[in-house]
Amino acid sequence: MIVDKLGVSRTMVVLITIALLYPVVLCAVFFPTPFADLREQIHWGLNFPLYTWKHPPLQSWVAGIVASTGVRDAWLYAIVGQLINVFGAYYLFRAAREFLGSEAAPMVVLLVAGGIFFVAAVPTYLVNADQVLFGIWAAILYYALAALLSNRWRDWLLLGVFAGLALLDKYDSLVLLAALVIATLSLAELRRSFLSPKLYVAVVICAAIVTPTVILTMQHPETLSYASGFAGSSWPRRLRSLSILAGSLLLYLSPIVIVLATLSFRRQGVVWIAPTSVAARFILVTTAAVVLLTAALILGAGFIYNERYSYPIFAVLVLAVTGAVHADAGAYRQGSRTAVAVWVCVLVGSVIYAIAFINKPLREPAPAAAAVLRGKWEQTFSCGPAYIIGIKGYAVALYYGGGVLGVGREDLDFGIWVDRDRLKRLGAIVIGEPDMASEKAFQGELQHRTPTGTISLPYRRTWQSDLHTYEFYFVPPQGC
Repeated sequence: MIVDKLGVSRTMVVLITIALLYPVVLCAVFFPTPFADLREQIHWGLNFPLYTWKHPPLQSWVAGIVASTGVRDAWLYAIVGQLINVFGAYYLFRAAREFLGSEAAPMVVLLVAGGIFFVAAVPTYLVNADQVLFGIWAAILYYALAALLSNRWRDWLLLGVFAGLALLDKYDSLVLLAALVIATLSLAELRRSFLSPKLYVAVVICAAIVTPTVILTMQHPETLSYASGFAGSSWPRRLRSLSILAGSLLLYLSPIVIVLATLSFRRQGVVWIAPTSVAARFILVTTAAVVLLTAALILGAGFIYNERYSYPIFAVLVLAVTGAVHADAGAYRQGSRTAVAVWVCVLVGSVIYAIAFINKPLREPAPAAAAVLRGKWEQTFSCGPAYIIGIKGYAVALYYGGGVLGVGREDLDFGIWVDRDRLKRLGAIVIGEPDMASEKAFQGELQHRTPTGTISLPYRRTWQSDLHTYEFYFVPPQGC
């Protein structure tokens, strides 16, 4: 039975609870080691850079703030990731309730909590740019609607703030901002907004937020070179990216949209309606513009697309579906029951997967490796190290302690947070895996080193007997 005005049933409460806890419990119980991208962001974020050689810095700042608590295992980052998702769902809920009608708001809850892939992907998407962007894009959508329809100063100012944060998180946010402009121009009722000085104050706020990073980025061409590396793909790759875009949008919306479509076909409490209000039409045009502009980047610029890039687009899709669907209490019950049933299958499957398979990155024995390396280093040297260098250095350095940072190959070349004098004075550990040939990766610039050694350690939280092997050597400190 629907228990209050929001249309929240007991089944939906169960659905929300599972959706909130699943990534956190999964990371806490089975997969404690942060995933590859997050490791990198933590070490960058601990230095709070105004720019990075790879992408805008906001995701690094978020990861660094969480890491400043001293927690390194993935469970805390999963909590933060879920808080970002709740933040985004809150703004989508507000947008639905205020601009599409209070009866539409429960649809947001059903779509987000029932988005199995959206939630289940959190452990590997933890606090990366796309996940952070989900919350920001949702806030932008809300404040854009509020500003355009009410013209309040508060809404325009916050729109400028969130637009600036979006651009500090990922360049792709230009697509959403362009889509908002297109949607505003396409609706006669909203075009007068371009005459409001409040809009241009919001633009100034956005520009003020991103300008320091833009200036630094323009001064360091390696950042632009990295971004351009995602463009210019071959035509077969472009078509594949286009299929990934289409497939990922369906993946994020399933299984709930399938349930709604089935109920609509059977005439069981679901009606697909043509958006008639200004807000509903604005959302629809914005959604279409986001998808078409993204497709144009793929086909025109050869942009290489990944499923996780659809994470923030999901925020736009949620409101689009919410504005196009009317469902009664029975349909919500059926949708939430189906989502819970799918989640039960996912939970059982996750436990079976965790027992039968290792998933090496998420169970990498980085803490044990850090302890072994620390013991070996302290037996030989009285100070240092400054850094742990190499792709695997990001993981091991998380647990090494003493302010030791992980540094990658490109960080040595471009990272403004890497102090070469400190490296020389305190030394470093270079670490990789045997097939990575870590001793060759830095040949020529780290010439004074100890012989290469290996460490083989069991994976974390698993009954499997496999061992993870590291290859390492020390670069002796010269300042002890």
